[in-house]
Amino acid sequence: MSLIGLGAALTVAQGLTDSPLANLANAKPLSAPTDLAMSAKLPESHPATPVSATSSSPSAPASPSPQTSTTSPTPTPPPPPPKPRPDPAKRWLLPVEDATFTSGYGARWGTVHRGIDLAAPIGTPLRSMSTGVIVFAGQQSGYGNIVQIRYWDGTISYYGHMNSIAVTVGQQVSPGQVVGELGNTGQSTGPHVHVEIHPHGGADIDPLPWLSAHGLDVE
Repeated sequence: MSLIGLGAALTVAQGLTDSPLANLANAKPLSAPTDLAMSAKLPESHPATPVSATSSSPSAPASPSPQTSTTSPTPTPPPPPPKPRPDPAKRWLLPVEDATFTSGYGARWGTVHRGIDLAAPIGTPLRSMSTGVIVFAGQQSGYGNIVQIRYWDGTISYYGHMNSIAVTVGQQVSPGQVVGELGNTGQSTGPHVHVEIHPHGGADIDPLPWLSAHGLDVE
């Protein structure tokens, strides 16, 4: 064999010894068939996380609701309590209707005129000014026929120069009840009623301010 042929043969033999087939032939034999299976490691498995049937993909965050005013509404004030109704039994009325004021309280003709004079035709009804009781009914000097009424607040009224009397002492009277007729008896200069006011049964006072304070007007 030539030198060239010998070199080629050595090259081929060297290639055969480095090939995978040569390595397999020289490998150590396996002791059991399972060694091959055990030698190949499987990837480590992990238990699957259970998925809830109701789970869903995460929703987008809710947008903040607009802020509402925290100011409480102004409470409605309660209605005012009803005004007490006046007691009809304690109302005040004039002693005579459609009369003319002819003379006031005070000095007159060298003496003191202790009341006011209200003129009207003879026979005009005279009425109780409020609820009260008759404390005098008859004749007195200067007054002629006179009726005196004590009212529920203690005030006493005098009606002088009456034509006739329709009540008796001790009789209860109501507001507006007729107690007699206007006249011209006693020391009188014409048909009229002489009216005096005695608060709490005491001394006489000017009737006009008293009447005005009770909502009554004769002028």
